[in-house]
Amino acid sequence: MMEKIILLACISLFFLGCGNFLDINPESEVVNDDMFSTAEGVEDALYGVYMSMVKEDMYGGDMSVLIPELLGQNFVTDDGTYRYLSTLNFVSQPAKYIVKDMWKASYLVISYLNNIIENLDQKSVKDFEYYDLYRGEALGLRAAIHFDLLRLFAVHINSMDESAKAKAIPYVTKYTFKVTPFSSVEEVYEKVIADLKEAEICLTEDETLMPKIRKGGEKGFTGARELHFNLYAAQAMLARVYWMKGDLENAKKYANKVIQSEKFQFVNQEDLSTFMKRRISLSETIWGLYTTKISSYLYDRHTAKTIMILHNGWKLLYKNTEGPEPGEDKRLSAW
Repeated sequence: MMEKIILLACISLFFLGCGNFLDINPESEVVNDDMFSTAEGVEDALYGVYMSMVKEDMYGGDMSVLIPELLGQNFVTDDGTYRYLSTLNFVSQPAKYIVKDMWKASYLVISYLNNIIENLDQKSVKDFEYYDLYRGEALGLRAAIHFDLLRLFAVHINSMDESAKAKAIPYVTKYTFKVTPFSSVEEVYEKVIADLKEAEICLTEDETLMPKIRKGGEKGFTGARELHFNLYAAQAMLARVYWMKGDLENAKKYANKVIQSEKFQFVNQEDLSTFMKRRISLSETIWGLYTTKISSYLYDRHTAKTIMILHNGWKLLYKNTEGPEPGEDKRLSAW
């Protein structure tokens, strides 16, 4: 009899616990309601995305300096792990370990962006003065990260391997725990282009916010737009995407939008020494991410340990044998 009473008590407690659990909102919902109720909250969420993107397993290291520089043969390596990476051969376990972290970090940031976009879907320009900028940045960043994942992990659109082309990467557009199925290479291109075109529409205010002469040091969300995914970032990214897809007509169209804006000029020769000291050129920079740690990542962790080595003939890249002023490229003496 006593055992039955204990059993009934346990069952009662179980149902009481379930009832209480169902009555309580998940903490994440409370945070969402709080964060996205104000413009400052939305901006903080976007700043959080940018800060996550400059971590070492994304653009603070692996996705901007390490793998692309090895693939472009600006650096060579004798390290076994990085030799695999330099040919996009992810067979070895150490190589898998590096790219796994890059994959996870990228999709985590994409989930943050989807959370922002879904919460903005419940708002409008009536709620936030810079609603369109917020939405445009989030859409543009989502497209840009997916595009890099496509370049790193999928076959080219002209590949003859139809089975590989049919399973490129997941293009994730929902903030959910559910697994997103893989899209084909062609489908990923379509989704990237769709997000970037919508971003371009949302970011038209940058025509005014980004003057032709930029001095730097501007404050607030609408200042220093070079450090945000801006209108010209969307157009330049569209040019890159179309170029890689093989649509040269549209690639030229969007490249010309950036060029004809006259917002970006080549750096003057007298400014080269400053430019080569890894300082941002406000006249040339379309957009970028800000971090003070990229030098230590590249030099202290890789170059100093001879993991990444300048090619023996690297100086030949700066020899100018054609053009109106044959001779040495001015960037070499400014190195």
